[in-house]
Amino acid sequence: MLTKYMFAMRSVFRKFICACMLLQFNQPLQAQDFKFTDNSKKQSLHFNSVKNLIIIPVYINGKGPYDFVLDTGVGPMIITDPSIIDSLNFAKMRKIKVSGLALESVEAFVSQNVTAKIGRAQMPHVPTAILKEDLFNLSGHLGIKIYGLIGYSFFSSFVVDIRYTEKRIIFTDNDENVKFKGSKIPIVIENLKPYVYADVEVPDSGKIRAKLLMDTGASHALSMEMFNGDMFPLPFSRIKAGLGMSLSGQIKGYLGRIKEFSIGEFDFKDVITGFPDYHVISQKIDLRSRNGNLGADLLKKFNIQFNYKEGFMYVRPNSNFKIPFEHD
Repeated sequence: MLTKYMFAMRSVFRKFICACMLLQFNQPLQAQDFKFTDNSKKQSLHFNSVKNLIIIPVYINGKGPYDFVLDTGVGPMIITDPSIIDSLNFAKMRKIKVSGLALESVEAFVSQNVTAKIGRAQMPHVPTAILKEDLFNLSGHLGIKIYGLIGYSFFSSFVVDIRYTEKRIIFTDNDENVKFKGSKIPIVIENLKPYVYADVEVPDSGKIRAKLLMDTGASHALSMEMFNGDMFPLPFSRIKAGLGMSLSGQIKGYLGRIKEFSIGEFDFKDVITGFPDYHVISQKIDLRSRNGNLGADLLKKFNIQFNYKEGFMYVRPNSNFKIPFEHD
């Protein structure tokens, strides 16, 4: 089973769900922030790495810790197990129906009455999407109980330094002086998610400048979804593959290698890449604003300092950098 690429389409599912739920919040998410509850200015926090994903402990409404995925690809916090919230009254919450990508219509709820705490940093009234069932089945596929995903609210509150090889994050107040190390690369925050430009070789077309969603919540290295308004050209050597599951069945596509891929000053060869069926996913998701998705199997080759506020990141190669790309 192509385990890493099963997460590629789960990543697409949660982006679609997040887009639906983002429209339901009255207050702008940009106004929300995590703050240290003491006089701290920064903190180091160890994380658990499972299938390239970053798993961190999060306290919800004073209880926990609960394991959440730290995911740059989500805006509102997503709780996939509503049992962690005491006295949850769904009758008083706004209910929405979510469907798409062969998902049957399912119920979801939105709330801003959730408090989250990560380390010594806390945020009241976190914009939160609460699912009545785990659409992503992250617990089943990761082999540990996962209670949700958290992204933009945390990343926008701090300069976040992800050190994959050390399995820890260091988060620092945006107003503090931070010593940046490595190569500086611009990022663009759109709809609460970070995008980066990279050079990607296209079969029979040379290299293009591709716009990619940076996605720490996707286990794969690279997923290429669109080129010139159609499916991304497939490499000559490829195999048909099931890239993910929806509630109604398998999302199909191809698996191959991008011969050359460059981000900033760093070059990679033979990057294993998923090519989902554009004609299926484009019916439900607007892919015109991006070419693909840059996942954790490539991101983990760097230690990364994200600065959402200023619109850049610094990347430093780590000991994973020269490890060849392989699939499970």
